[in-house]
Amino acid sequence: VASSGSFLKRGARYVLLGGTSLPETQWDPPEWDGDPAVKRMVLDPASSGLYRALCRPLSVEDSDGESECSLPMEVILDADVPCHGAECDVDSVRTVRVGDHAHYEYVRPPCVRLAFYDDGVKAKHRGGNEKGAMCASPRDSEAAFEACCPPSRSDADEAVERRKAYRSCAYAGERMTLGSAGRRCSGAAAVNNMTTCDFRRVSASTCGGCGCETSGLHWTSARCAVRAKVDRRGWVAIVHAPEWPKEEEEEESPAGPPRT
Repeated sequence: VASSGSFLKRGARYVLLGGTSLPETQWDPPEWDGDPAVKRMVLDPASSGLYRALCRPLSVEDSDGESECSLPMEVILDADVPCHGAECDVDSVRTVRVGDHAHYEYVRPPCVRLAFYDDGVKAKHRGGNEKGAMCASPRDSEAAFEACCPPSRSDADEAVERRKAYRSCAYAGERMTLGSAGRRCSGAAAVNNMTTCDFRRVSASTCGGCGCETSGLHWTSARCAVRAKVDRRGWVAIVHAPEWPKEEEEEESPAGPPRT
């Protein structure tokens, strides 16, 4: 499973994108490129070890007396780098900005995810469509976005409000583990002590610079079973069987929704 903080570990690979912030091995909405309202992971030139690893100083100094960056086409970290600032609050990065205009993409290592796991958690799209829900490993730092739900209320609107989720990202497109999503929600500024829940929808009004245009999945609090289906020829198929909210089951059919 893609582990937290792997983007700062020895062997982490970064490829120069130049002036564009759009990654090449991952997908982000094209309209994010150059949009100042979209949150970015910007490295601190004064204190970030990752900045120093990506910005190879030239011997020529600029007008402020600081060395400019040579910006290699590819950088592979030759040692672990300590986190600094916002880097310590995220599990992974997609692209990082070095200086005013240059961007690097963190290239995720291949073949680090298991197809089958015992403790699957349901993840679904922002609109809350249950038929599009899938399973995700809670330890996978690249699996899903956060979706933060307000604490329980005692009034009649509790059922509706409890399942309206909010965003609290560090940068647009940020994915994280389930545990990190819970911690992010508990410290979110929008509403105190929020948690993950099996939301009905994610509020677009709280997307802000997080970007709600992407079609990625959000963590929920519901379980999800990963099963194997084998045909007579020995071919194996993966079946995701997410837990459905009680009211959704009742609306779908008396016997509940199909599982395959």
